[in-house]
Amino acid sequence: MAAAARRVALLVICVANAAATPVSCASVAFSEKVVTTLAGGARAVFAVDLDDDGDVDVLAAEYDDNTVAWYENDGSESFTELIITAHATEAYSVFAIDVDGDGNTDALSASYEIDTIAWYDNDGSGSFAERIITTMRDGARVVFAIDVDGDGDVDALSASSRDERATRSGAEEVALLPEEAEVEVEPLRELAP
Repeated sequence: MAAAARRVALLVICVANAAATPVSCASVAFSEKVVTTLAGGARAVFAVDLDDDGDVDVLAAEYDDNTVAWYENDGSESFTELIITAHATEAYSVFAIDVDGDGNTDALSASYEIDTIAWYDNDGSGSFAERIITTMRDGARVVFAIDVDGDGDVDALSASSRDERATRSGAEEVALLPEEAEVEVEPLRELAP
């Protein structure tokens, strides 16, 4: 039986100018803009300009389709699906940041069934090269990346459900986790070609 199609929706919010009088939450209006109706089991979205054209694109983890995709915004809120990978079995989470410092926003994903945290290196033209960070996150559910230790390199953080671990890649010491936590370290810079 085919999986039911689920929608990924972009919510558009009007934000008050910081210099203006603040508005209450009740007066902020939201409207729905459908990005696609074909994303199979959309688990996570991340709004970011992936092609550096000045408009906000949508990065999505599509669980049922085993896909990490980005939806290119043409500037008028019309979106075109571009597949980053169709091999992220049970894609659960996505995040975007410039991992390698080349000025292009890269994508990261957590894939539940294949226990994988991956980084997709954006070449700036809309093409992404997959770099596996680890395949040892049993039930990978969440990925996040930031320079945790202030050394100028992006560190990847992940959480997994079947091994009950939260880990950080890209550091030699981890002080963010309880003493009993097991930590494996995979520096992100070493993954670059």
